[in-house]
Amino acid sequence: MLCLLRANLDPAQTPLAAQIERTQLPRLRVAKRTEVGLGWLIARRPGAAGLVLWHNGGTSGFRSFVGAAREAGTAVVVLSNTARSVDRLGLRLLKALASAAG
Repeated sequence: MLCLLRANLDPAQTPLAAQIERTQLPRLRVAKRTEVGLGWLIARRPGAAGLVLWHNGGTSGFRSFVGAAREAGTAVVVLSNTARSVDRLGLRLLKALASAAG
């Protein structure tokens, strides 16, 4: 997960730069501040440093969140053994890290 996030934070440092950049392009608007890329939700969150790329998942009582804020150069992975969403926690962690970095 860390390699995936590192590549998405700085695609130019990978041999797949063009492909990674394409996954981050908005394809569909689903809410006022949220769009969908290829495999990413792209959020313009108040107080966040630039765009936030994120995705989540849940299976059989486990939940996950992965997110990256390119402009802040921060990323997080949250893995949980509960069926409760960890999206809010992941987004708050990204915001806190961006504030600490800036």
